Amino acid sequence: MGIWDALDVARSAVLGLSLGGMIAMQLALDQPRRVSRIVAADCRSDAPEAFRAMWPQRRALLCDGGLAAVADATLPTWFTPATLAAYPPFVAQVRAMIEGTSEAGYIGATRALERLDLKPRLGDIRCPTRIIVGEADGVHPAAMREMRALVPGASLVEIAGAAHLSNVEQPAAFEAAVMAFLEDGA
Repeated sequence: MGIWDALDVARSAVLGLSLGGMIAMQLALDQPRRVSRIVAADCRSDAPEAFRAMWPQRRALLCDGGLAAVADATLPTWFTPATLAAYPPFVAQVRAMIEGTSEAGYIGATRALERLDLKPRLGDIRCPTRIIVGEADGVHPAAMREMRALVPGASLVEIAGAAHLSNVEQPAAFEAAVMAFLEDGA
């Protein structure tokens, strides 16, 4: 809310991907007067056992091998095999971003993700909602179809040829899905 206040923004659309998508949903639930619409991309609304179990494993990787080990485990889930093979310099930039993450910030974010529990409240979201997911984003397409069914009036776009970073792997398709939603409320 501080950013909205500092910029003198009374109401806005909110777009978030991954953890940002979860934040967009939380804002729509907690600040409905300030959120005009949301785009939640490649995210979850809950933390089932397999999801919760992943984070202690990732923290163990961090402890044993640093952020380089975390990057090794993360990159194959963020990108399709085709992207990993075809764009090594770009993948190296993303690896550098992961490796440049604050270890304390990473640990804090993973602990928050273990407690994610928005799913029971999704029916309370009242603003227009667009859900976007890469079709190759592991378990997320099925989870996001379920989220779409729980959010009143929500729409869903599945992006072909994309994993977790659908906005990066298929930027034109991602942008088209967002702009159509923002421009005409589809």
